[in-house]
Formats: sequence, C-alpha cells, structure tokens
Amino acid sequence: MDTGRNDHLMKLEVFKAAKKGCLEDFEAKLAQLNSQEPIHLLRTSHRKDTLLHIVVVFGHDQLANFLVGKSPDLITCKNFIGDTPLHVAARARARKLSVLESLLTMKDPPIDYLLAENNDGNTPLHEAVIHKRDRAVEILLGKIQDYSNAVSKVNKKGKSPLYLAVEAKNAKIVHYILNRSCGTSQNGTSKHVNANVSVPHAAIIGIYLCTLFK
Repeated sequence: MDTGRNDHLMKLEVFKAAKKGCLEDFEAKLAQLNSQEPIHLLRTSHRKDTLLHIVVVFGHDQLANFLVGKSPDLITCKNFIGDTPLHVAARARARKLSVLESLLTMKDPPIDYLLAENNDGNTPLHEAVIHKRDRAVEILLGKIQDYSNAVSKVNKKGKSPLYLAVEAKNAKIVHYILNRSCGTSQNGTSKHVNANVSVPHAAIIGIYLCTLFK
C-alpha cells in the first residue's frame, strides 16, 4: 500500500476516533498518522469540518480541551457554511453544553472569536438565540466583553440577537439580555445595549417588547 493511501486511511481512523470520544484511542490514532499536516488543516471531505467541529457535534468536552490545547487555531476554523466550532456548540442541546463551556475556558483566546460570523452573518450568540438555547445564551453573554456589540450586531437578514429573541417572544432570553445591559463587563466597564441598528429595526424591537410584556 502506498504512503498516500495509508495516510488517507489513517486520517479516516483519526476522525472515527474523534466521533467516539475516547481520548486515549484518539491520541494513539493521531500518533500513527504520518502526515506532517497541522491538525487544524485536517478536514472532512464534504463539509470541511475540522476535528474540533466533529468533537463538538458529539459532545466530547475532554477531547475538545485536548484539541484546543494542542492547536488553538482550531477555535477559529470555519467549515463550508462558515461555522466555527463555537457556532456548532452554541446550537447544542443542554446535555452537550459542557463542550461549549470547555471551549470558553481556553487561555489567551483569539480576539473577537466570540463574534465570528458564519455565511449567514450569524455569530454564535445569534445561533443560540435562533435555536432557543437559553442556557447557551447565558453562558456566551457571561464571556463576551463587547456586550453592546454582541447583542446588537445584525446578521445578513438585518437581525440582531436581541431582535431575534424579541421576534421569537422568548421572554427568558430578552429579560436576560436587558437585565445584563445595566451590568458591567469582565474588564469593569459598563454595558449598555447600544443598539447601533437602524431606526426601523429599533422601532420593531420596541413594538415587539410592548406586545411581549404587556
């Protein structure tokens, strides 16, 4: 068997191990890989998912910690629809939230990695709101320093996370965002929902808020 063919098969074994989530098995398979290709460049053929995308999908927080520690660049890598691993984690169901928390504990994270946009212009916060992952919203907002920008940042449809929460009449998320707006960020500065959005956008939010809480 030629080296290229063998290397391809070993890459498949590494991805299979990533799906299973056993750290020891994964490390063993990774060690057998002859490729000199950096970990963050290893991708699935169709969706262009990295190993970290795969690990997040299957909810393996221990393996996620291992990968981010070994290759921090993985946290900002995007697949074919522009999702970073954080976008995937933000959509995860409650039982997999430990992976999201693991990704947010990395040391010296890239600047603005929490505000990365996918092909729809959605940040991880947008995705959490859209999929009604209330706890994920709370976790993300607890880590985001540029709070005002995060909750008012609009996607390609012109909708911010706050707008989406109000539009969906998700009172829990709306209350959380508005209550936090008067708090302080991790660096001690005050946070206000400075809606740097269009007047119509702000007006619609106001109308929805009136109907939501009347």
